[in-house]
Amino acid sequence: GVTDEETIVKNVAGASRADFVALAHAAPFVERAGVRFRHLDDERDPGLPARLLDDLRPEVLLTGTSLKVAEDGRWWAAARDRAIPSLAVLDHWANYAGRFSVAAPFDRLPDGIAVMDERARQAMVKAGAPRERLLVTGQPAFDRALLAELHGRDAARRAWGFHADEAVVLFASEPLRKDLGMTAGYDELDALRALREALSGTRLRLVVRLHPREAPAAMRARFPDVQLDVEQPGATAIAGADAVVGMTSIFLLEAALYGMPTLSLQPTIAPAAVPGDCHELVALARTAAEACAWLTAPSRLRRLSRVERDRRNVGCGFQSGATERVLREVERLRATRAV
Repeated sequence: GVTDEETIVKNVAGASRADFVALAHAAPFVERAGVRFRHLDDERDPGLPARLLDDLRPEVLLTGTSLKVAEDGRWWAAARDRAIPSLAVLDHWANYAGRFSVAAPFDRLPDGIAVMDERARQAMVKAGAPRERLLVTGQPAFDRALLAELHGRDAARRAWGFHADEAVVLFASEPLRKDLGMTAGYDELDALRALREALSGTRLRLVVRLHPREAPAAMRARFPDVQLDVEQPGATAIAGADAVVGMTSIFLLEAALYGMPTLSLQPTIAPAAVPGDCHELVALARTAAEACAWLTAPSRLRRLSRVERDRRNVGCGFQSGATERVLREVERLRATRAV
């Protein structure tokens, strides 16, 4: 599923007749969007894409992207075999070739790829992607953050058991080790240990927000005393925090676009880059000491006003309307097939 499945599903459902399928980790987001969908239990079944496309007979296939390229590629190939145009929505400024390559660079491709901005398009072309398949649409997950105000602070605080006047740091975890091994020089547990060290001796409280593909039981086994957030909608969890810390998750950019103080903590000597390379939005720390200094700086835990964040977001090149642009491309592909 696309990052912030709930947002794009709601928009797609409101704009067109669509059938939705969701893998296990995406199902809760699609269910919250209030649309009917098919729950796919075994994404590794090689015959599933063909069977489902034969059953549904869609005019267009819209997918996200992942690092499970062989499985994503089965959907695109099955659609191509049935003359069904396919569009994949890229959601992150990382692993460009890795999302579309198995045996050779970009050997698993949909008919079109919606990318976040011109920088991503140029990077993909440089990596070897066919430029004629790339379309700059923006990132649909950011539409809500660019347009809406944050609500739900009180609800999040009640769920976490914290008082309104306590300062809370939200850690956005992600399954780095599962996806990348130790190629980054650290994993999510290293980053969380560094953050806990940074917060020791301060009055800042910690909440860990798990990625949908992370198991709460596994995290509790390693950090039994940590407060986990597993059910709050993303925007509600952001609203409940005073700062958001993570690693490379796109969740950091979403929090920053809402005007939250946002930090990427990457405890490694290997090269590091913040999500989207947007240092104006997301700061970078390499050690617990650096994270502590950043989080405890005077006036750090201040959310930007609407005017401040709008001015900064536009200045950094982020604009709303990505979902509508994706849907226009879906309609273009549908019309092309009809011809």
